[in-house]
This record gives sequence, C-alpha cells and structure tokens, in this order.
Amino acid sequence: MTSTYGINVAQEEKDLHPVFKTDPHKLWNYVNKRVILSTSEGVSYEGYVYTIDPVTHSWVLFSCSNDEDTHKMNVVIVMNTSVTDVNVFDEECPSWVLDMMSQYGKIHEIDLSASQIAERRDAVCRWFGANRIPVNKSADTLTIANGTVTIEPPYFPENCSSSNEIILCRVRNLLTTLPNNDNMSLSI
Repeated sequence: MTSTYGINVAQEEKDLHPVFKTDPHKLWNYVNKRVILSTSEGVSYEGYVYTIDPVTHSWVLFSCSNDEDTHKMNVVIVMNTSVTDVNVFDEECPSWVLDMMSQYGKIHEIDLSASQIAERRDAVCRWFGANRIPVNKSADTLTIANGTVTIEPPYFPENCSSSNEIILCRVRNLLTTLPNNDNMSLSI
C-alpha cells in the first residue's frame, strides 16, 4: 500500500524500531509480578519484575535467595534477545519485596546537622575557589557556571543538577576530589 506521498506504508511499518511497535501498557502489566523467564541458553530466571527497558526490552528482576526469611534479594538483568518464554504468576508481590524495590537505586540520605552542612558548603566553596571556579551562594543553593549547575545541601556529587551533562560531570568529578580534610569523612 502506498500513501498519498508515494511512501510504501507497509515497508515503513516493517522498518520501524521495535520501541514504536510495542505497547508500553503490555510491558507495564509485568511490573511487580513474579515471573519465570526461559532463555535460549537453557537457563531460567525467576523473580519479581522491577522494570523492563522499553527500548531494549531487557528485564530487571528482583530474585529472592533460597531462604526467604532473610529477605535477601539479587538484581538480575536478562537481555531480551535471549528470552524465549515468559511465565507470569498472578500472586501479589509481597510487601517486603515492594519495599526493597522502592529503595533500589536510591541514594542513602546522610543525616547531618545544620552546622555540618554549613561546614560542608564552605569547604565546597573553598575547593571550587582553589580551582578558580566562581561559586554563587543563594540561601542554601550553590550555583556554578552562571547558573548552569546547582548544588543543593548536603553538597555531594549526587546533589548536583544541570541540563548540561558535560559541565555536570566535571562539577561532580571535582566534588569527588575534595580533599579529605574538607571532605568531612562521613559514613554513609
């Protein structure tokens, strides 16, 4: 079939990347469900679906250890290219698994006093000054590169944000090199 513009519609649909052919709701229906994924290598993976990458269709599973009383979980990534069969179980995802999933990938919060945060802010400002990078202070927020990067308390690399990934990476790298005497050796 040809469109009014002379484009072969059937060929165009065939050439579409799979991400445009997959219904995201179908993928979403697997999330938080217990599944067994069979692979072309003959290996089976069992666990609770944390997410499915919508582009590569790789599966991220939380897999329980043999002793479920210990609540130990492993994160397993299964590439879509090897998945041959998906067996879904209708059972509810246990609350402790949901709790672990909600904490996965989160940065643990650091409990600092107001004086420790102020000390850290001053140390960061001194460090950027020593590296000839001007820092603007407004309330608790530090801005760098004419506002391109902002650093929020408690002023660690994960507290930086920017739409410019290159500058953001450089600022984060500089923060990781903050000398130990100014780094307030904290246990996270």
